[in-house]
Amino acid sequence: MLRHKSGVWYFRLVVPRDLQLAFGKKIIKRSLGVRDMRLARLYAYELGAQYAHAIAEARGKGMANREWKVSKFEIDHRADGGFSMRTDGTEQDNTAALEALRLLQAVRPTTPMAMAVAPSSPAVPVSSAPTLLEAFKRYQAAEQAGMKPDTWDQRQRAIWSYIEALGPSKRVDEVTPQETDLWAAELQSEGRSKRTVAQWVSHVAQLFEAQRRIGNVKGDNPVKGVVVFTKAEKLAAKNRGHGWEAFDDAQLARIFDPKNFARMTTTHARWGSLIGLYSGARVSEVAQLFLRDFEVVEGTKCVRITNESDGQSVKNEASKRLVPLHPDLLDMGLWAHVEHLRALGEERLFPGMRIDSKSGAGNAISKGFRYLVHEVLEMKPRRAKGKIAFHSLRKSVIQRLQTNLPGERRKALVGHEPGDGVHEAFYMRPWTAEELATFFPELAWPFMDKPALKAILANAPKGRGRPKSAAKKPQKPKVAP
Repeated sequence: MLRHKSGVWYFRLVVPRDLQLAFGKKIIKRSLGVRDMRLARLYAYELGAQYAHAIAEARGKGMANREWKVSKFEIDHRADGGFSMRTDGTEQDNTAALEALRLLQAVRPTTPMAMAVAPSSPAVPVSSAPTLLEAFKRYQAAEQAGMKPDTWDQRQRAIWSYIEALGPSKRVDEVTPQETDLWAAELQSEGRSKRTVAQWVSHVAQLFEAQRRIGNVKGDNPVKGVVVFTKAEKLAAKNRGHGWEAFDDAQLARIFDPKNFARMTTTHARWGSLIGLYSGARVSEVAQLFLRDFEVVEGTKCVRITNESDGQSVKNEASKRLVPLHPDLLDMGLWAHVEHLRALGEERLFPGMRIDSKSGAGNAISKGFRYLVHEVLEMKPRRAKGKIAFHSLRKSVIQRLQTNLPGERRKALVGHEPGDGVHEAFYMRPWTAEELATFFPELAWPFMDKPALKAILANAPKGRGRPKSAAKKPQKPKVAP
């Protein structure tokens, strides 16, 4: 069955390939004329049985062009808890009605206690909980401003799909896990991967968590956990070649060859990729750096990844960290570049670059780096479903560091959560700048031509990556008339 955005259910049947010519169509889609899912199932059951008979008849006698219809028999719920039906009197309608009664009887309460209580049960009070549409509007007003634009777009798309499937007038306290399961199954039948469907389910679950906190939904969240992409499934996907790939040394040597490196046309793409190569920082962390985040700690020049300035955000608490600046970055002029920007009165490391893009703060850096890797150098991932981009620098750094740098120090450097044990969570102190700087020898990339790269970096390219103050042309002095 399919549910139209109007709330009406449709019957859908794929015609067997050998009968598509006889039926004159590949897919049969018929409106069931009802919005109630239980009645729709009954009608779909009947219609499915009729078409099954037609298919068998067509294969046996070559007849397929028979028109079938849904019998709209009427169902009455009696005061004693039973059911009665009215049909059109035909044998076909009577048979369908009897089958519907059998199905209804199977789901109604049959215990003596339930039967005894049913006639005297008090009327069910009208729910005061908001409808799905009302709940979404309130959720949007409360949460949208605090989310990254691309995250909100994903959440909004998932919630709207859910509202269209169940109907905007459905009240949040009436939603069942079974209805959510039907929606999720329909998403997968439309070709979405289980990973994507699990993400959509997770997004919608947040709407219901908000309703649970204010008491509109009692008990368990009816959406949470309906579809879960397990660790085993993630591992299996990784083994099939899905996911990020690290760059090998030969690829990195091509990317940072001065002739190729110069093809990146903005300052933020150039410096951003170098900082990523020598720190393993996420692209969004690099993009939103402020000049005040560069500081000298215990005699070591460092950059602090934080969310203390407007426009900054971090993935989690572990992402807030101190990162010593690699000597190679200093040799290529990063600290001098920071001091130059300070002298110009700038506030951010990349003052001419937007960090409020819907695709994330690091979108401009990612696009510049991706252009070099995919368009100029025409690099391809090793696996058919693998991915290579700026995030591959992070993976390359982590794999390089794992040879000699202990795991706890490595996690502190790249902003990963510490171990789950009491020792790591409660007893260890933060690492000092001097202790973290022990990673320097591990990231001594032998292919880097630092003098040539420094010369390229010193000649800032035109474009948004250039400081606005530096891009202004000097005005000619006014001549008195």
